[in-house]
Amino acid sequence: MFGGKLKAVDSSPVDHKRGIKQVVRLDDAVVVVADRFWRARDAVAALTPAGQWCQRRRDVAQIAARHAAVSRRRSQAGIFSTGDGVDALKNAARRGDL
Repeated sequence: MFGGKLKAVDSSPVDHKRGIKQVVRLDDAVVVVADRFWRARDAVAALTPAGQWCQRRRDVAQIAARHAAVSRRRSQAGIFSTGDGVDALKNAARRGDL
């Protein structure tokens, strides 16, 4: 849930299941690392995270605006850049990069 804080999660129900590599606790999420998608998905469903969750719902426009702001900061920091994909492919084809 957007805007929440994870307080705790008991990973013992999935710790010893086949294919589960690790349960990662982040500030606002729980991530299950597994050798197969379906094992990870089932493990996430078996967990019951406890936290302070935001009761306010955010709409798609708010999420998109937040994503755009983070993207701008990363672009300004030189972490990644954007460009014209068609031109990039044309140039790659001429240089033999494909």
